[in-house]
Amino acid sequence: MTQPVIFISYSRRDNAEKNKMMSHLGVLQQAGLVDLWSDDRIEAGENWHVQMQQAITQAKIAVLLITAHFLNSEFILSAEVPTLLQRCQNDGLVVYPILARACAWRSVNWLRDMDVWPKSGVPVWSDGGIHVDEDLSVIAEDISNGITLKKHTPFVLPRPMSEWVQPLIPAQKTGNPRQILVVDDELSWQKRLTRILREIDCTVVAVGNYEQAENLLDNFKFDLVTVDLNLDQSTRYADGLELVLRIRETFGPHIPVIVVTGTGNLEEQRRAFKEYGVFDFIQKAKLDLEQFKDIVKDAIAHSTA
Repeated sequence: MTQPVIFISYSRRDNAEKNKMMSHLGVLQQAGLVDLWSDDRIEAGENWHVQMQQAITQAKIAVLLITAHFLNSEFILSAEVPTLLQRCQNDGLVVYPILARACAWRSVNWLRDMDVWPKSGVPVWSDGGIHVDEDLSVIAEDISNGITLKKHTPFVLPRPMSEWVQPLIPAQKTGNPRQILVVDDELSWQKRLTRILREIDCTVVAVGNYEQAENLLDNFKFDLVTVDLNLDQSTRYADGLELVLRIRETFGPHIPVIVVTGTGNLEEQRRAFKEYGVFDFIQKAKLDLEQFKDIVKDAIAHSTA
């Protein structure tokens, strides 16, 4: 019998805490009860995003290591959490949020109604970490008992999935903020475009490759997408045109797309992208902040007219 996969979701800045938790859950793995998965298992040269999505799809249990770093990670909140909660609602994925360090987790809409471990509500690494082993061993035993009894009752969604992720992707949009997906493999440009768009009251999710964007587009609604032409070469699709084509084939003209890129001849690219209904084409070297804001506003206005 195949052991149930436990998917570990954590911030890289909490690597030490993750390793400690893995050592306790590793007892279950050594006993043949579970198969632990964290991003440490991704080999050099492998497509890390594909591996991660496959692990989430196969997982029966998800352990979330809750810290301020976790709750400030745009990637975790945009790529991991929505998928995990969707699987929880649709497929019965069992979610264990582990309160590792003190943070304002009760202010997070999707998290505050969940059953958080430890049951006491005291973070595992509080009080100088004197009770870390005790808390993590109890959590590991609880997971083990649930597997042995083939029964887990740590978390039931009290509200629809769309309400849980409302701070990130509202289920029903009424006026501002508009939801914008930024696709660019350069982190500096993700941050720059995010900052500009937030100045005009947009909610922004920024990702670095085709696969991440495709996953979000399949699950959430966006008012506009900005796409870089040359994405990370290590991914399956490095050409942003593939993503534009995917958007057009799936959504038709309903989602405006703005190309923001550092390459290509402006006039040639404008003509080429007319076939795909791109609203505008902007070279990064010539980006004018105020003009870009106006273009975004116009694109959204045209799509809702």
